[in-house]
Amino acid sequence: MLHISVQREVATNMPISVMRILRAGAAKVRGKKSVSIVMVPAAKAKLLNRRYRGGEYFPDVLSFTAEKGEPEGYIGEVVVAPAIVREYARRSGNSFEKELAILTIHGIMHLLGHDHKSATQRKKMLAATAKVFGKLYTA
Repeated sequence: MLHISVQREVATNMPISVMRILRAGAAKVRGKKSVSIVMVPAAKAKLLNRRYRGGEYFPDVLSFTAEKGEPEGYIGEVVVAPAIVREYARRSGNSFEKELAILTIHGIMHLLGHDHKSATQRKKMLAATAKVFGKLYTA
């Protein structure tokens, strides 16, 4: 079971529909784990991206694995920039809620140890995502 906590540094709330999807998937995660989701302004996401990833762009989502000394079971933090998510949703034709769910799940899957640097890793990550979150994240 994965415990999810949400913190906000922006006015946007985590929609109830997205929390339902996250909780449904979280119930399928093995072991007692927890993750924090932090919703931040786009400028802060860019700053974090520059500082920790060396990126000079506005990211939609960033994942930071837990550091030593964190409570047992805490796997890390997913940082989401709702303004960027909203723009990506507009461009892709998705609703804000769907895009937010997809990107937040993507961040959580990174914290659970998945990556997509190669085609093989990407395939495994997508399969694991489907196993945990099922069709919920693509609905």
